[in-house]
Amino acid sequence: MDEYIPTQEELNDKLWRLTHLYYITDKSGNEILFDLNWAQKELYQKEWHQMLVLKARQLGVTTYFSINFLDDCFWHANTHAGIIAHRKEDAEDIFKKKVKYAYDRMPKWTRTFNSATNDRSGELAFENGSSYRVSTGFRSGTYQRLLVSEFGKICAKSPDVAKEIVTGSLNTVSTDQIIAIESTAEGREGYFYDFARESQSLAETGCNLSPMQQRFFFFPWMDEPGYRESSLEVTVSKETNEYLDKIEIERQRKIDEEQRRWYEMKLKMLGDAMKQEYPSTPKEAFESANEGLYYGAQLAKIRANGGVCRVPYDDALPVHTAWDIGLDDFTAIFCFQVGRGGSVSIINYYENWDEGAAHYCDWLNKLKYRFGRHIFPHDARKRDAGSKTQYLDHVTPLLEGKFVVLDIKECDKLEGIQTVRSMLSRCVFDEGNTLKGFRHLEAYKKVWDDRLGCYKNTPLHDEHSHAADAFRYLAVGLKGLERKDKPPEDDIKAVNRYFGL
Repeated sequence: MDEYIPTQEELNDKLWRLTHLYYITDKSGNEILFDLNWAQKELYQKEWHQMLVLKARQLGVTTYFSINFLDDCFWHANTHAGIIAHRKEDAEDIFKKKVKYAYDRMPKWTRTFNSATNDRSGELAFENGSSYRVSTGFRSGTYQRLLVSEFGKICAKSPDVAKEIVTGSLNTVSTDQIIAIESTAEGREGYFYDFARESQSLAETGCNLSPMQQRFFFFPWMDEPGYRESSLEVTVSKETNEYLDKIEIERQRKIDEEQRRWYEMKLKMLGDAMKQEYPSTPKEAFESANEGLYYGAQLAKIRANGGVCRVPYDDALPVHTAWDIGLDDFTAIFCFQVGRGGSVSIINYYENWDEGAAHYCDWLNKLKYRFGRHIFPHDARKRDAGSKTQYLDHVTPLLEGKFVVLDIKECDKLEGIQTVRSMLSRCVFDEGNTLKGFRHLEAYKKVWDDRLGCYKNTPLHDEHSHAADAFRYLAVGLKGLERKDKPPEDDIKAVNRYFGL
């Protein structure tokens, strides 16, 4: 049978071209003609110069942009497109299985219009002067089309690479651009979180966007028709039903029994990662923990349980402080109170750069707290080479209260991290005075190993480390007060006695 040759009117119609000229593989590995699903249709109908897509998994967003950009390059001269993937293997996979796969299967008659003159790994160069690259980053050249795939993962695992993309690759796109950034969420930090929060805020205002502002797209799991389970053998738990009832009200849409059964099955498989991989709302997507965060699961639970709230200073209790000191670096201080029964109220947080001890003591004294204990790391006793004095010598004359200096063993990072995890369930955080410190704790993460493709159990040293170290000293300072030869209830009594309760 002869190939169908379209009319000029059909060729001029991009939607016709997208759904008649390109082949993909479906989830079962079958070759099928590309057709837009519900999420892809929304992206096509609401296309904008800059687009940010927060999504559930496996909705075909990367596939859509791969085909869309191929079409632009093939049918429009001097159009340059690129896709940035978060790993080399993913870049190779996108190029081979999406871009090159679709190009190789275009009808033969299309080669009379155009063809690739350069067809090497990761790049297509066309006779009409257009080009298409898939890699892990671009700095040179100018692009009219750019997709950053799984940008949340890049931000979480390789912050330096994320910065390079923002400062380099995103600046290579021309004024007639289409920039798309898509990802599942990866914690409440990084460029993707910041971009998503800003674009969602713009969407909620309903204002007209400038070409430099991002249009926000959110694709939740329940909008995907395939996410259903018909088997009556699956029992939906009371907790899942109550959660989905709340989502129904918030999203103003019905979640039927088959969808609930599918959600229950996925939840059992993914656990804490469910809301990250298959979010119901944008908010919960970012509040779920990712595997690289040291305190992600614990802090997500604190947020969900209302533990970030107004926590007033109780003048009947002393205020204690925990410090991470930096002589030529950041100093971070948490202020906290220990309640009867062992509850820990985090009431204030402060950080600054390259200031002397007097500056921080002055900040504390202005708060008019009644101080109890001040917990310092072991380097508070380190002597300054010039003055021959210790950091502690500068602090003790300026602050009331007792001073505790942890020894080197007590400052061991990995043991201290575990101590923090164990005591976070006792904590509440003031939503105003400690929010910056809380966000530092949320973002405290492990080092990502590109070679092994996994996280090392080594803390990443970045702008979040100082607050995390101060909080670790807080937790270790509390633990040191507990007498290990006594039962837990007596441990709490020991803490209360130590803090004057």
